[in-house]
Amino acid sequence: MGFVSPVLSSSRSCRRHVLVSGVDKRRSWAEREANLSEQLEKRLLSGEQLSPTSIQRRIVAASRNGDVESAEKWAGYMKQGGYTLGTPTYTSLLHAYRQACDPERCLLLLEEMRLDGDLPNEKSSYEAVRAAISAEDGTAVSEIVAYCFRHNIPISRSSLNASLNLLMRLGKVEQAEDIIRFMRSAPNPDAVPDIVSWNVMMCGYSRNGMPEKTLATFGGIIYRRQSEKPTISTFNAVLQALLNIRQHKSNKSAGAQFVVRTMGKLKVRPWLEKPKDQPWPAQKQLLRCRTDLGTPD
Repeated sequence: MGFVSPVLSSSRSCRRHVLVSGVDKRRSWAEREANLSEQLEKRLLSGEQLSPTSIQRRIVAASRNGDVESAEKWAGYMKQGGYTLGTPTYTSLLHAYRQACDPERCLLLLEEMRLDGDLPNEKSSYEAVRAAISAEDGTAVSEIVAYCFRHNIPISRSSLNASLNLLMRLGKVEQAEDIIRFMRSAPNPDAVPDIVSWNVMMCGYSRNGMPEKTLATFGGIIYRRQSEKPTISTFNAVLQALLNIRQHKSNKSAGAQFVVRTMGKLKVRPWLEKPKDQPWPAQKQLLRCRTDLGTPD
């Protein structure tokens, strides 16, 4: 057996101790919360009136553990006591549904919140959208986003971009285009599409065999209107569209020359800058485009 440094052995044992202690802490916390919930439930069933804060804490603890049944049970106790749930409690229930990957119940709860006079906030819409994304349910994502826009429920741009990404990955291009139309007409400036939104759309068009739409989006939104500054992901999507056009053999010359001229006019040369998370992707695609299409340097 080889020699093992005492320092290395000590560091390994320390890491192991930290991991074990972390697991023990989580287990002890869960056991403590379970015991506390059991005691409070006994007091509640014996006729004692609990404060809404105590009940709300039980709902939060259950939602963190993903225990939908317990969260709904404590919410029922809260209603029986004559208390209103309120937006924080509703959001905790949405978090439990998110962990259970149940977007349908999230949508029903959003409607219940609205009817009770508790307008869902951005956190509420975030939990509902993430539940649909976790379930890989493109239809549910579209329904939740449309519901939020229809009833003026705040929804963050990051949630919308994540929805676009899922829909494009599932091949639901029309539903993604509906969401981008909602975003462009949104009164809230925080929901207006940014360069990340357009990058997701362009990459999705290329992935789903629609390179012409990628080039049209690049030319119409980013170049002509100059509303967004392109990034390396923008040019990766455009270059991939050029390669797809070559493979589909459809009007490649005009589109290729236009895009390369556009890249030169914008004076953005991402193929000269090595991104931290990618090994020269734009440079490789640009060289392939120039070789396959005969595009000048």
